Amino acid sequence: MLGRGFTAAQFASWGSGSSSDGYDWNKRFGVVYAFLEASKGDEDRGRAYREELKELTEELMAIDIVIDDELATPEAELTSGTISTGSFETTDDRFKMETPDGSGHYSTNEDGTQL
Repeated sequence: MLGRGFTAAQFASWGSGSSSDGYDWNKRFGVVYAFLEASKGDEDRGRAYREELKELTEELMAIDIVIDDELATPEAELTSGTISTGSFETTDDRFKMETPDGSGHYSTNEDGTQL
C-alpha cells in the first residue's frame, strides 16, 4: 500500500478490524508467505505459493481501500511504485546477531553480555 501512496497509518487502519477486508487480505498473505517459507526445500511445492503471492500482490495494487466505511485515497501522488516488504531495520532490536566467534555465544546487547 505504501507503493500506491497510502500512509502507514492508513495501512494500519485498513487491516485493524478482524472484520475488515484489510485484515482478511493480510491474513491470507501471511499464511501463503508462511507456507512459501516452509516449502523452500521443494521447488515444485513452492511454485504454487509464489504464484499465489504474486496474485495477492496484484490484487492489492487494484483493490479499493475502504477504511471506516469510506473509500480511502492515497495521501501522496505517485507516478510509479513497487510493492515490497521495504527495508529491514534492526538497530533497536534487543537481540543482535553478530559474527560467531567460534564459542557458540552471541552478544545480546552493546555491553557484550553473552548468551
